[in-house]
Amino acid sequence: MGDHYIRCCSREKSGSTFPGRVTDYLTEAGISDPGVNYYLCGRTSMVVETRDLLISKGIPFNKIFAEIYF
Repeated sequence: MGDHYIRCCSREKSGSTFPGRVTDYLTEAGISDPGVNYYLCGRTSMVVETRDLLISKGIPFNKIFAEIYF
């Protein structure tokens, strides 16, 4: 994984994965760079919750990309 890719997974524990919810990571890390693209993939509820959190932190909607897969 590259330096600009952070993988978050609530059910996986490995050295390269944040072991928890992506919303927890975003809150803990203080992510709020409006120039970065954010890619979300997962359940509808996670994508919507994370998108809303990013928007509340000033991330433009057009910088958030999502794929719902289950």
